[in-house]
Amino acid sequence: MAHHVTLFRIWNIGKSTQNTGEHKALGIRLKSYINIFGRIAGLAFGFLVILSVSRLMLVGVYWDRVAPTEGLGFILLQGVRFDIILIGMLFAPVLLMKPWFHTLALLRQISMWLFPVYLGLVTSIAFFIEATTTSFIAEYGNRPNYLFVEYLEFPKEVFSMLAGSHLLELIALPIPCIPSCLVRY
Repeated sequence: MAHHVTLFRIWNIGKSTQNTGEHKALGIRLKSYINIFGRIAGLAFGFLVILSVSRLMLVGVYWDRVAPTEGLGFILLQGVRFDIILIGMLFAPVLLMKPWFHTLALLRQISMWLFPVYLGLVTSIAFFIEATTTSFIAEYGNRPNYLFVEYLEFPKEVFSMLAGSHLLELIALPIPCIPSCLVRY
């Protein structure tokens, strides 16, 4: 029996007259292939929930700006749409590389520290951007956009400004990184 699962064999599980032991083994292998994405999917769902709660809080804080537009539903739906796009971009490298990193023992060992570190950094950066959104809106009138990224060309000025006005966010930056780095994906 081959050591890989073919689409033909999976498709014909119900049609075959072979013994059920082989079918159970095939089902277990298929389940293990699907399970390699379980924790990543859980983290992505958690991201979506946190980003949605953050958006609801921002709508509450800036309700005086939202109410005259009568576009609360549009704001929330477009926000979820953008959050899904953002999550897809942030998690795509891990989701695309994860199956390849399960092929060899050495690659599995590398992925045991690489994926948690990457996802921890991504979590921390997303947390920081969400934490600074309220003050960015107060200063510039909209959510962090290209200006937020363009100012990163001047790291000395950016970090001195952040240390002065966003010290709490900078101190709290590593907090979301810790749980993400401890979980094995």
